[in-house]
Amino acid sequence: MKIVVLTILSLLAVATAQDKPRCLTGTRVQVEDITAFDNVFASWCAEGQNFCNVFRYEQSIVNDGVGYNLTGEYGECAYAPADDCSTVLPFLTTTGVVKSCNSASCNATSEPCLNIAFPKAETDCSIPDDDVRLFPGCGMKSMIKDAFDCAAPFLYKFPHTDPDSCDDQLSTMLQCLGAIATICVDSNCRSMLDELPDFRSRFSEVSFWAASINSSHQLVEVVKYYTGGAVDLQFIVDEHMCRVNRTAVEATISQLEDAEVDIDELVKALFPTFNCPFAFSQIQSFGFQFLRDFYNSDNEDDTYRVFTDSVGRMMGVLDGCNVEIFQERLPEILGYLNVTVDADKVKTAFAIAMEFADYLPATVAPPQPAGCPVEAEGYEYGLVQLDCERFQNETSRCGRRKAWTCHFSEWRLNFLRTWLNEFYKRHGDEAISTPECANDNDIVKCKDSDKCCYKGPRGCNLCYCSGHDYDHSHSEILGAWRHSYNQWNKFFQSWQSLNRDDRCF
Repeated sequence: MKIVVLTILSLLAVATAQDKPRCLTGTRVQVEDITAFDNVFASWCAEGQNFCNVFRYEQSIVNDGVGYNLTGEYGECAYAPADDCSTVLPFLTTTGVVKSCNSASCNATSEPCLNIAFPKAETDCSIPDDDVRLFPGCGMKSMIKDAFDCAAPFLYKFPHTDPDSCDDQLSTMLQCLGAIATICVDSNCRSMLDELPDFRSRFSEVSFWAASINSSHQLVEVVKYYTGGAVDLQFIVDEHMCRVNRTAVEATISQLEDAEVDIDELVKALFPTFNCPFAFSQIQSFGFQFLRDFYNSDNEDDTYRVFTDSVGRMMGVLDGCNVEIFQERLPEILGYLNVTVDADKVKTAFAIAMEFADYLPATVAPPQPAGCPVEAEGYEYGLVQLDCERFQNETSRCGRRKAWTCHFSEWRLNFLRTWLNEFYKRHGDEAISTPECANDNDIVKCKDSDKCCYKGPRGCNLCYCSGHDYDHSHSEILGAWRHSYNQWNKFFQSWQSLNRDDRCF
């Protein structure tokens, strides 16, 4: 078996070691001489894609009643040279009127043979030491967590009793996952998987369809188109989701079992020192059992119990196994394919995968304590008033600090939730690095008062202490304020440089 695996890897290495073609792929857009969007990257093309095409176009778009004129350049790997813009116009016209378009082509080589004329956007590509960019626009941690959080509301509601409501929830899940995919691929940052051929060159297509697919019907049609009709997901949608046919489900699970791959033999060949020789066949078996238990659930409580029990069983299989051998040998194995990856990043990615292996989103958001103010109506993320006037007559040092942290917390809540959400709606495609926010619930600690948390756009969770009695040092609070101020100042300056003279901030 080891000889077979090494032979296959060697053949793949020969194929990938040849002069692979590479092109600048993606889109770069300018508005009033400012690069407003940029996900262009020098990508390895698929075998047979021996041409690089670049399309330059002028377009007028309307966003929230405001008209814009933009100039864009789009690069792609191609099987044939482009004589005109007929292949890209159907996609461009979905966002606005194309006033002009021309194309250029060249024979692809190991370096891009055509350039993008517009200057590259300056993008903040930093990432914490305990995370990696599996995809250019997002960290691996946030990507996994956000994807779980998107899928959980739909999955935890199983079995669905109202097919129409289920269809709506399925569409919501697809739109949520599509938003994550768009964020993750729409960037010009380097990522961990850039060396894979025919991978990053596909990101423009992924981004377009991720933003376009709003229902299961659209997903079915897109998959059917890309597979030439060979894969029809309509059967899965009709018989396995909102209107479950248990006979069809059991037949599908049985087919999956019949097609089961002997992963243990492959693992043994690639990782001969792995000390749990039957672990993956056990995990496969537990996976099939999970599907049967899931579809046999009678109510939502049963469904959630199936998830928790199954995750526990699967993770228990790996207890005592030297799983670290995978992260140690993976860079070497990828080396057979002439795919270079940073060994430290592989270790980090593996650690993240293990961290989330038993992660399950909560079934419902925890209720707010009674002392937390209700957000105002009128916005998707309503304004929150923290009643900071109660501290205005305080004269003690502690009282003054509470007054200051109250005003800071109120500003931060309403800026990062209400204001920034409206900004994303109006100008979400402009390449401005917006102030960051994360899950405050893991950070904010209160001494005696309640912790109040509010969901924000794009996965944010913003918290404060109702009594502003933070269990943090003064320097930590001041550091948080300084960090927020610097981010806001940087954002405001970037926005001013992009802002048109006739647009009022």
